[in-house]
Amino acid sequence: MHHKYVVKCMGNQDGEKRMDKCPNCKTEKSNPAKTVVVNGTKYLKIARKDLEAAKCLFDRKLYPQSIFYLQQAIEKAVKSFGIWNKTITEAEAKKTIGHRAWKVYFKIFDEFKNKVLRLEEVLKKFPELREAGLVKEFEINRLKELEKYQSTFSNEDDAFNISFSMEKLQEILLEINKLKNELEGISFEKFEIDEKKVEDLKKEFYQLLEAISKINPTINLEDVKKRCDKLLTPQLISEIFRALSKPISEIIYCYLSLFYLSLIFSPHAVRSRYPQGNFDPLEVYDEKLPLIRMYNYFAKIVEEVLEKLDHVYFEIPRKISLR
Repeated sequence: MHHKYVVKCMGNQDGEKRMDKCPNCKTEKSNPAKTVVVNGTKYLKIARKDLEAAKCLFDRKLYPQSIFYLQQAIEKAVKSFGIWNKTITEAEAKKTIGHRAWKVYFKIFDEFKNKVLRLEEVLKKFPELREAGLVKEFEINRLKELEKYQSTFSNEDDAFNISFSMEKLQEILLEINKLKNELEGISFEKFEIDEKKVEDLKKEFYQLLEAISKINPTINLEDVKKRCDKLLTPQLISEIFRALSKPISEIIYCYLSLFYLSLIFSPHAVRSRYPQGNFDPLEVYDEKLPLIRMYNYFAKIVEEVLEKLDHVYFEIPRKISLR
């Protein structure tokens, strides 16, 4: 007879399920309700390999090839992110390869931007969050900055020219680093909420969870709502907000960084491999090209994004679970 045994089944780094054995019997037991299936992880796994290949090729000064594989790592990260937050399906991801991925990039970014704006509106109902600094970081001005880039570089030919401008590349790199520093400064450690506000804030709190679940679909919204309805206290609310500060920051960082990285590298999916008219990739992609000179900086950002996506997919659901 099997003994009652609750299995906490999480995805591993390859997106596969882990299953533990019942300590008192040989048969493996799995509780479907506790199983976490994370979509998009196959793309993330391949993105890591593409990044590894890109670094090796760059070290050997095979610049066109290193650009292509870095572009591939970014493309797969974007698609992984899009599948994970349910903006696109795996079928859509497979159909949009290379330069054809440009439209799906914008679809992912536009829909995620709308989710963030929705979250910002809900957050404004929590004055306590202003002291933590989160609402400030969701200012619409930052998203308008992305819209400016999206409008200015509405096609790949325009975006391709960024790679030849050291000034523009440094501007984007500075923006990403500035964003990283600002998001790392967000903390809910001092967040406290008055007991008399709990009942009034329940409705807004559920709206907040719903908005966050749109960005982070690994959250079981209904399960959280049921538990919160019974257990919601000032202490619990404060604890949840403190737990959510890091995941929100990491998701926003990945989203904005992938936008800029896609803008820079997507136009190179074909150009880095094939000559076109007078354009010869072996001649264009040399040590004088600003993009090659800035290559290691952007490769480092890609590496950070992949690490944060892995953390968002697997570690965060475990930490914020209300079991």
